[in-house]
Amino acid sequence: MGTALAVSSYDAQIRVFSARPDGAVLKLVNVLRHGGAAVVTATQPTMLAAVGFTFVGVIAALFPLQAAWLPLLAPLTVLGLYVLATRPFSDG
Repeated sequence: MGTALAVSSYDAQIRVFSARPDGAVLKLVNVLRHGGAAVVTATQPTMLAAVGFTFVGVIAALFPLQAAWLPLLAPLTVLGLYVLATRPFSDG
């Protein structure tokens, strides 16, 4: 069984080499290319979520609540949202 070596370079490509057990020969197995900034697209749901999150953040900053116990709800809220988000993928 051989080993693998991955090498990254300035041109945003990762080259994966495979080596024989004796290490005598390196063989290029794969070249992974990254898209760069021009390929990144913002879909409508992504933009809607970003604008909605910004709106909620601005509203929350305008009306600060003076409740010391409120940060204690954050972990439970995150857990509840996680359960709701993964519910369609569970067997139960």
